[in-house]
Amino acid sequence: GRSEFLIALAGPATSLVLALLFGAVSIVAYIAGGARVVAAIAQYVAIANFILGLFNMIPGFPLDGGRILRAILWDRWNDMARATRVVSQIGNAFALFLMVLGVLQFFVTQSLLSGLWLVFIGLFMKQSALGSYQAVVVKAALSGVPVSQVMTENVVTVDWLTPIDELVREYIYKHQFTHFPVFNRDELVGMVSLGQVKSVPKEVWVFKQVRDLMTPLDDVPVLKPADDAVEALTRMASPESGPMLVLEEGRLVGIVSRRDIMNLFRIKSDLGVA
Repeated sequence: GRSEFLIALAGPATSLVLALLFGAVSIVAYIAGGARVVAAIAQYVAIANFILGLFNMIPGFPLDGGRILRAILWDRWNDMARATRVVSQIGNAFALFLMVLGVLQFFVTQSLLSGLWLVFIGLFMKQSALGSYQAVVVKAALSGVPVSQVMTENVVTVDWLTPIDELVREYIYKHQFTHFPVFNRDELVGMVSLGQVKSVPKEVWVFKQVRDLMTPLDDVPVLKPADDAVEALTRMASPESGPMLVLEEGRLVGIVSRRDIMNLFRIKSDLGVA
């Protein structure tokens, strides 16, 4: 918690220091005279940084003030999930306040742009606060769970000489998977995906083989059975990331996807242990 406190404090502190520096420049420029443009610009930058620093200190996610408060509560309670829940609730409440303020501003002042701006900021904060808490809950529920507990062991594999039209017909359609480990006899040589198949014109499917479009094993991200499920989920965070192969001493023992990991989380949630 202490390291998060220091990192989060750096953001608002930087804004306030910049506000002081530009404020000093503005005052000096006004006193010196003849540099009113410089003074006005420095004053504007100082005010903007001061407002940004104060706004960032609001104790709710996803703002730095929320991270500072979470670090303090985490250190006091020794419970990251509880601290995150409280700060997320504060962030959610402030987000609702901004949205209500935006609506009121539109009706009272007829200022559509500023009203919408406040509503959009509120929506962003609300989603971020919810996402931050959900991420912590998932991490707490899956921490210490090995990949071997969530992976699929009976892996459907494909030979690298398989024609693309057969891959589509006998593997993708039949098994309804999007990724398949590729073997050259008994040797694991790579991975082929639905996305790669889509990049090949249908007219040439019958002439192309899996080996022509697969990703070589050296470029395929892999896991070990003992790896933490949270680490696996983190590595599969990007939308383009697909299932990952699980290897033990170079031997394929399973495959794991985001859905596999989240299924365990949903089961734990249903049982009230997440």
